Amino acid sequence: MSYKATLAPAVEDIDWPQITQAQAEQMKGLKCLVLSHHSFTTCGMGALALNWVEWYTVFMQKYAVEIHLASPKMPEGERSVVEEQQQEREWYDNLITVDGWDDDDMALNIANAVKETGIKMDGVFTHTENLQTVLGQVCEYLGIKQNPALAFQKARDKYKTREALHEAGLAAPKMALLSKREDITEIMAKIDYPVIIKPVSGAGSKGVYKAFDEAELYESVDRALEEVGGTGEAVLTYTPGVTSDAPIMIEELLIAKDFEGLPIGEFDIDIVVWDNECTYARVTDNWKPTPPYFLENGCNSPSVTSEAVQRELIDYCMKVIKALGFFKGVFHTECMYTESHGPVLLECNPRVGGGPIRYFNNQLYGVELLAEFLMTNMNVPVKPIVKNSGEGAVTYFLCCPKTGKLLDGNYMDKVAASPGVKSATAWLKGGEMVMGYDTQVPIWIGEIVMHCPVDEIKDCVRRMEEMAALATESVNVDLTPEDEVVVEPTRNRSSIMVRRSSAMIMPYQIDEEQMPGLGDG
Repeated sequence: MSYKATLAPAVEDIDWPQITQAQAEQMKGLKCLVLSHHSFTTCGMGALALNWVEWYTVFMQKYAVEIHLASPKMPEGERSVVEEQQQEREWYDNLITVDGWDDDDMALNIANAVKETGIKMDGVFTHTENLQTVLGQVCEYLGIKQNPALAFQKARDKYKTREALHEAGLAAPKMALLSKREDITEIMAKIDYPVIIKPVSGAGSKGVYKAFDEAELYESVDRALEEVGGTGEAVLTYTPGVTSDAPIMIEELLIAKDFEGLPIGEFDIDIVVWDNECTYARVTDNWKPTPPYFLENGCNSPSVTSEAVQRELIDYCMKVIKALGFFKGVFHTECMYTESHGPVLLECNPRVGGGPIRYFNNQLYGVELLAEFLMTNMNVPVKPIVKNSGEGAVTYFLCCPKTGKLLDGNYMDKVAASPGVKSATAWLKGGEMVMGYDTQVPIWIGEIVMHCPVDEIKDCVRRMEEMAALATESVNVDLTPEDEVVVEPTRNRSSIMVRRSSAMIMPYQIDEEQMPGLGDG
């Protein structure tokens, strides 16, 4: 399988999950309300979103689940591109149009539109993080068995997440809400440098900055407030169901424990829960991001850490899930393991992880998290059937080292020819503009994948570090004074906007088959 399929595994490439006969029989004839992506991708779903929707649609069709698409009622003369994409592919059985889709009462409006049809839904589903709070509210209005709406709200709001952890006596960093820069002095009397500035609601490490002194703090706060205020990507600006008193927060910087000098900085703990019990869990190592930003680069599965550390991470995350009020679902939790407190939560997401998480779990352990997620939302009991492959995998997303114009698209050639590399793909071509670490948060310009026997995962991680360095050295960028640009990757469309002196000069398209959507982090 090529790696463009690891971020977006095609229906024909991925192994269908093993489900029990009882699960198959229980799914037959169920009615599922699927929430449209319209507000998140108004110009239409890109390759990654289309793939995810196709996968769970085909899965539901395979087991005779009725699909009822809830979509906004458009003004006369306008159309929902997302709805048309799903209609032309025959991805739903029934369309329910909703007035007031993006109103403050969005969930109530959806529920009322469903009630008007007279159809009794068995479950509600969306794989996107931004709509999980709406999903919880819709279920409450319709009387569908689901986690409490408040649990989704707490998980989506990082400040409320940490409040819940403190109340439960679980390790969590010191933090404070911030709505304006004038509050910084009062806040910093209670929190020591260094600190992290982050959106209250976000994903994929977007809008997250680090500050070691006052100057960096004020600069980062101004930037974060601007991004969540409307100039950032949809994952920051589209937050239905979140009712926080402030848009960003400041919290103490956690220091990760060192694991044998390996580049491990954080952990993804993906957990399947049914009736308050953990029925499946796997730990993925996330590599330390290249300073000063928090853009993800490398990750590997299985974890290089001991079974005891992994067990501690899983147990801690189960306590977090319960402290937030959840009793079922699929959870993508992110933690740091510290010397002083052991596991400390970064975020708890009640949905399937993005990036290579689905690929890791499906190809290495035989578990399709998206299927488990769908079944829990349809109230079908889940206990994944694990099929260990005996393999480990390491991935690395190559970031551009500096901003300018790529001289060529051959920067992955040396890596691709190296022993042990499964695939090495360049996402951009010579002549295209790129954004690098020297100006702001860089863009991913390619990826590397390596596989190995499970017992060789540490050696494979070290080998990947060498490949990452080789790929970075091979990137040739030319930046002349007249070409000084700021490049803004967009999360909800398949283009990158190139700006000069704050004025947009051109958009250029990226081949969606090579450049994946970012997905949820």
